[in-house]
Amino acid sequence: MAKTLLQIAQAAMAELGQPMPTIVANSPDRTAQQLLALLNLEGEELADVAGAWPGLRGEQTINLVSGQEAYDFPADILYYRSGTGWDSNTHWQVVGPLSDREWQFLRSGLSVAWPTLRYRIMNGQMHFDPVPTTNDAITFEYVSANWCQSAAGMGKSAFSADTDFPLIPDRLFIMGLKWRFLAAKGMNYAEERAEYDNAVGRKQTRSFVSPNLPLGRRAPRFHQLGMPPIPDGNWPSS
Repeated sequence: MAKTLLQIAQAAMAELGQPMPTIVANSPDRTAQQLLALLNLEGEELADVAGAWPGLRGEQTINLVSGQEAYDFPADILYYRSGTGWDSNTHWQVVGPLSDREWQFLRSGLSVAWPTLRYRIMNGQMHFDPVPTTNDAITFEYVSANWCQSAAGMGKSAFSADTDFPLIPDRLFIMGLKWRFLAAKGMNYAEERAEYDNAVGRKQTRSFVSPNLPLGRRAPRFHQLGMPPIPDGNWPSS
């Protein structure tokens, strides 16, 4: 079980030989307020680490509406995971995100018809081209901005109660708070920062699972039964 906000702050202060707080959130004590601010900064920074912590991964299903181009982001989105968009009906990957130049070329230039959907991220919405004419379901994976939870399990983007707990390894919050607290007080924090950076690297390596790389001949990523997959295209009848 992950440590709570209060437990994280107490552990960090104990390791630094500083007085341990009995309350952090909603405390009138300025040191406790500083601890809360530093821990929220830590959470924001860790959530934005490339690779996406497992606890922050989410999935959005967009049910297309014929004639509707733009669709809202999930309420808790931090960013979409590249290359994860698929049409569950046609089983084709959605192409994108398109750049502004590519989007304007499609809208204003001479472009050929394309069998798959393309998308652009703009103004807090996902825009599709061509404008959908079906009610297909489009699935994307994304990283949530809610890097902590309440005791009741509600996702949150910042600590606001002593019983809140992080969805990112709590040890990183303890180590991050230590060097940030020392830095804020104008003290030497080089050793604590180095230990923290090493710990983040280790946790990333263990959390972000990478594919196996065969040292011999190239092995298929997916083993399927029956006929091998056939590439997209038009195949004339014999």
